[in-house]
Amino acid sequence: MNKKIIEMVIICLVLIFLKPTVKAEEFCITTSQELFTALFTAGANGESDHIKIAQGNYIAPASGWKYLELPAENFDLKITGGWFGPPNNACGQDLGGSPFNTVLDANMQGRVLEITPRTNTRIEISSLSFINGALSGAGQNGGGILIESDDDLNHDVLIENCAFTNNSAFGIGGLLIRDTDKAVIRNNLFIFNSAISGKATISITGSNKYGFHITNNTVMFNDGGLSMSLAGTTQAFIANNLLWGNVDKTIDEYDLSITGSGANNSFLYNNNIGVQRGSVPQSQRAGNISVEPIFEAGILNFTPSINSQLVGGGRNSPSIVPVPTPFHLAWGIGVTDFEDNPRRLGDEIDIGALESPHQMFIEIPIFENGFEAGQSAH
Repeated sequence: MNKKIIEMVIICLVLIFLKPTVKAEEFCITTSQELFTALFTAGANGESDHIKIAQGNYIAPASGWKYLELPAENFDLKITGGWFGPPNNACGQDLGGSPFNTVLDANMQGRVLEITPRTNTRIEISSLSFINGALSGAGQNGGGILIESDDDLNHDVLIENCAFTNNSAFGIGGLLIRDTDKAVIRNNLFIFNSAISGKATISITGSNKYGFHITNNTVMFNDGGLSMSLAGTTQAFIANNLLWGNVDKTIDEYDLSITGSGANNSFLYNNNIGVQRGSVPQSQRAGNISVEPIFEAGILNFTPSINSQLVGGGRNSPSIVPVPTPFHLAWGIGVTDFEDNPRRLGDEIDIGALESPHQMFIEIPIFENGFEAGQSAH
C-alpha cells in the first residue's frame, strides 16, 4: 500500500478516536408536569436531549406542551414513548408495542404539542399517541402537533410509529409541518381527526427545500387527507400510503392533494388513494391503486386481510444506492410497523401503517409492484 495512503488512514483513525463523544441528556417522564419541565429545559440546556416517556396516559396543561428552542441552542431533540420499568427506573426498558400505550392527551383544551426549532435542529418523535387536541380560532392549525419556525434554517424532522386520533383545528386537524428542510413521516396512523374548514389532516409545506419522504402511513376517516404544498425545488416522495375515506368540507372529498410548482418534483409509488388532487409526472408514478381497503376483523383494526390488495402491494426501499444518493432513492421503510411488528414479513411490504403476516403465505404475483391486471396506475 502506498505510504501516503497509509499515513492518511492512520490520521483518519486518530481523528475518529479523538473526536469527543456528545452524549444527549436524558429525561425520564412519568407525569405531565415532568414532560412540561423537560421540554422547557431541553430548549436551552446547551446539549442534545432525549425525552423518554414511560407508558401511560398524560393530560396536557391548558396551553399544551411546548418546546421553544433558543436561537443559540443548535442541538437535537428526541421524544420517544413506550418506556417501562420499576419505580426507581421507570424508563429502564423500551418495550415498544403499540403507540396507544403512551398517550399524550390535550383533553380538548388546546394543541397537544408545539415545537419551535430555531437552529439547524433534528427533531425525532416516535411511539406516541396524540389525541384530543382542539383549536377553534381562525388560522389555528395542527391540533395534534405543530412544527414551525420563524427562521429559514435546515430543520430535519422524523415522525415515526405515532397515532393521531380525534384532534381538531380550524383547518388542519392532525399534523402541520411548515418550512422545514427535510421531513420523514412513516408508519403512522391518522384517524378521526377533524377541522372546521376541513382543509387537511396532515399538511406539509416547503419552498426551495430538500424535500419530504412520506411512506407507509394510514390516513382514513378524517376531515381532509394528506396535503402537500411544494414550491420551487422542494421534492416529495410519497409511497406505500393508505389514503382513503377522507372528506374536505369546503370543496369536496380528497385523500391526497399535491399543489405548487414542486408537484413536478414529486414521486408517487404504490399508494392506495381514494381521491387525488393535483398531478405528478407520469414518469414519476407507478404501482398506485384505488380500491376499497379490506381489514382483519375487529374494532379499529387496520391490518390488511389476506384477500386485500394492500398485502404485498408496497414498494421496498432500495438496498443499494449510488453516492450521492438521488432524492427518490434516499428513503427507508423503517424497522417496525405501527404496532411494532417487523416492517417486512415477506418479499414485499404491505401498503399502510400495519404489516400483516399474509405476504409470507401467499403466492407473489409475477408483477410485484402494483401492475397486476385490473389495478390502475392511479
